[in-house]
Amino acid sequence: MPIRLVLLCLLLVGACGSLREIDPPPQPQQVITTQPKPVAGACPAGAVDGGGFCLARAQQGDTVASLARRVGVAPSSLASYNGLAASDQLRSGDELVLPQ
Repeated sequence: MPIRLVLLCLLLVGACGSLREIDPPPQPQQVITTQPKPVAGACPAGAVDGGGFCLARAQQGDTVASLARRVGVAPSSLASYNGLAASDQLRSGDELVLPQ
């Protein structure tokens, strides 16, 4: 009798383990980064060379839009290129990459 009970338990444990769903392995995440493009010529007035790309440095009270107008770039372009909104307030010394 005890042998039958042991065999029955082993059979049930084996069956329960085989009914378990196996999760598929996680898929790798694709990371997309935007790198500044090298500048072919000189940076516009009000911008500085950032080592292959142009940077615009914010002054006190600047928004993305006011900084863009100072360096001659469309505010929407400067904002989207840097992941910001044109109305975002900047701190003095903040640097934004100019779109190419």
